[in-house]
Amino acid sequence: MNASSTLLFLYSTNYYALLGARIVQGFSYAFFSTYQPVWINTFAPKKMVTQWISYAQSLSMIGIIVGYIVGAMAADAKQLGI
Repeated sequence: MNASSTLLFLYSTNYYALLGARIVQGFSYAFFSTYQPVWINTFAPKKMVTQWISYAQSLSMIGIIVGYIVGAMAADAKQLGI
């Protein structure tokens, strides 16, 4: 779901397509961030639950930051015609 809304971002040509893609991404991230700790608590080895949760939360934030950087680079490349 998140990947499809990212593609919609890439190919959107109007405001409403961007808004729809952002709403879908918001819902998918909310679902992931809500149920990710539950899944980890259920399936992770008991001694490593807190470590797994810290990795998951940290990597989520790193992914968001990298996404902004890649998006900015892609927007610059598109403006420059690269």
